[in-house]
Amino acid sequence: MSSGSDRQTAKHYRTQTGVIREIPSAVAVQMRRLERTDREDTTRDVPFAERLRQIPRETGRFLAIVAGGAPAGHWVEVGTSGGYSALWLGMACLQRGAQLTTIENDAAKLARANETVRAAELTSCVEVRAGDAREVVGSIRPISLIFIDCISEAYCEVLDAALPNMPPGAILLADNATSHSDELEDFVRRLADDDEIDWVVVPVGKGVFYGRKRFA
Repeated sequence: MSSGSDRQTAKHYRTQTGVIREIPSAVAVQMRRLERTDREDTTRDVPFAERLRQIPRETGRFLAIVAGGAPAGHWVEVGTSGGYSALWLGMACLQRGAQLTTIENDAAKLARANETVRAAELTSCVEVRAGDAREVVGSIRPISLIFIDCISEAYCEVLDAALPNMPPGAILLADNATSHSDELEDFVRRLADDDEIDWVVVPVGKGVFYGRKRFA
């Protein structure tokens, strides 16, 4: 049975999400927990590599809305951290009947993400997978949506691994377009030189690359 606190949390998220009208209580509770931890990481003496460094809430809403329009196929997230963005994508999975594989290679964050997905009751549609995404992504097909939010140096390699498995109309999303623009110069150049992808930078959160694989 849901507690009064859980119901209040769900109500809060319903009023904050606009077109996302219903967030399950279990998901809302985990969102709030991770948001609190992320804030605390920046005020405590937590080593940078151990911080969650997750997307802001407005980016999560954007991901969920965009994912709802993805074509049939598998969804992939690269860089799970504590599982916050996987919660937003997982809700879209529930609405669409889709499956998300989220990939993380940090053992501590992997354990946290698994607990987040379990507590949010999303294990039926979200798989947390360990490994180097540059190797894992190439084994998943078809990829109808991919969200990249990992170390900047890996963006190009992840895209190169995913693109052959993405059908026409597949969606590309990548975070930190404006906050890490210097580090992502090679990725921007890679996108600009690719005739298969139409893309734009959306000014939400830290900036999101939003692209779609062209139809033949």
